Amino acid sequence: MSKKNDRNSGAKTEGRNADGTFAPGNPGKPKGSRHRATQAIEAMLEGQQEALTQRAIDKALEGDVTALRLCLDRIAPARKDAPVSFALPEIETAEDVDCH
Repeated sequence: MSKKNDRNSGAKTEGRNADGTFAPGNPGKPKGSRHRATQAIEAMLEGQQEALTQRAIDKALEGDVTALRLCLDRIAPARKDAPVSFALPEIETAEDVDCH
């Protein structure tokens, strides 16, 4: 990455207004821009994704618990918004609610 363009993902701009919003002419980072570390990792893995994925699958099938967990987490990740069910009494009026 060149030194010219190492600030954010665009050209030098005025920064932010006193209220924290972007100053005129400064829209922030372009949509879809990537962090430099992410770009470096993607460059290192260029063309190796399929081989690495297959290797993880092979290790999981051989019984490697960590590789198995990695594969399953990608196939069926844990739900973070699982509903919780419980019975509530019928409520018709405000007096039906017991706050104690």
